[in-house]
Amino acid sequence: MTTKTIATTIAISLALSVGGLYAYDNISNVYTDVTYDSSLGELYGKNLAYEGKKFVFTNSKSLKKFIDSYVKYHDNEKARLDLNFIDISKLTDLNYVFSGENNYISKEEYELLPSNEQYKYTYYKGLGYFNCNNTVDKIHKISISTWKLSKIEKLNGTFACGNFDIDVSQWDVSGVKEMKGTFLGNEMAPYEITYWDVGNVTNMSFMFAGTLATYANLRDWNVSKLEHSDFMFAGQIGFSVYLNNWNLISIKSVTGMLRNTMADEKYFYKLKDKISPKLYEELLEDRFYFLIN
Repeated sequence: MTTKTIATTIAISLALSVGGLYAYDNISNVYTDVTYDSSLGELYGKNLAYEGKKFVFTNSKSLKKFIDSYVKYHDNEKARLDLNFIDISKLTDLNYVFSGENNYISKEEYELLPSNEQYKYTYYKGLGYFNCNNTVDKIHKISISTWKLSKIEKLNGTFACGNFDIDVSQWDVSGVKEMKGTFLGNEMAPYEITYWDVGNVTNMSFMFAGTLATYANLRDWNVSKLEHSDFMFAGQIGFSVYLNNWNLISIKSVTGMLRNTMADEKYFYKLKDKISPKLYEELLEDRFYFLIN
């Protein structure tokens, strides 16, 4: 065994937390895939933004678990909580990382619920019966201004049912291909995403479904590669998204895209020349869906 190998072995130690095994490199002060619990020793309970250590995550599930625990512990702090000590350079997705509590059930499970429980669920074809268990009574203000998304390809459900106050206006999402349910059921005020580069996104199904506020100006979004927009704005209250400039040349499915938005006829008509006659007829079904369901 070489001296270099011995040094590396000593430098990287392993610890067992409630969430599983994680690694710590005591030369570079890097923790990998940790759980925020007492296994962190003297670091537990401290504001990690001031400890000079880096926390790397190799999968989004571990990251979400860490953030949920860390934010809950520091919930009473008045200042915006700094999470810039987290390194996401090894991640390819941020799926559900900032999502709140939610629940999916089957048709059979839904039919067994009493009527006073059924009303809480919304049915989305291809998704099932869905509801958010979260509330926005407590808003978590966090800062992730230095996060680099250069390797991120998926933002599925990232903010679904969430109650995080985050500035994402400067996010570089140019490499993202999937935004399924990114803001699904989110009851927060609109995130500023006007200048997001979504030119490589192929799937935006359920992206804004069930949101309570009209989202930012999306009129200049480049959606030329978008293939799936099923239920994209379904159930969005106060819908007034300007879609006139959208180039939907690649679109393949629009099921429920404007369902239950109460969008007036002009929104449907302005999409007529942007999609195939077959898809337009499918889209028109949403025009009267609210009246008969």
